[in-house]
Amino acid sequence: MRRFTIREMQHNLADILKFVKNGESVTICHRKTPVARLIPADFVDKANWSDHEKEIMTIFKGRTLRPQATLGIISETRDEF
Repeated sequence: MRRFTIREMQHNLADILKFVKNGESVTICHRKTPVARLIPADFVDKANWSDHEKEIMTIFKGRTLRPQATLGIISETRDEF
C-alpha cells in the first residue's frame, strides 16, 4: 500500500489514481497520520454483504449504539483494513 500526503495528492492526483486503477490501495496522510484510504472500486463490489445485517444483530444483540460508542469502535478498528 502506498502512502501520500495531502499535498502530494493535490499535485499528483492523476498519477496516484493510476495506482488505484491498477488495483493498489492508497493511504492519504496529514502530517504522517493516515486520514483516508482510496481503494479500487471493484474491491467494494466484490465484498459479500449478504450476511452483514445478521452478523451485526448477532454481535450487538439488537442494541442500538450511541454515536459516541460508534466513534470509539471506528477509531479502534481503523488500522484493521
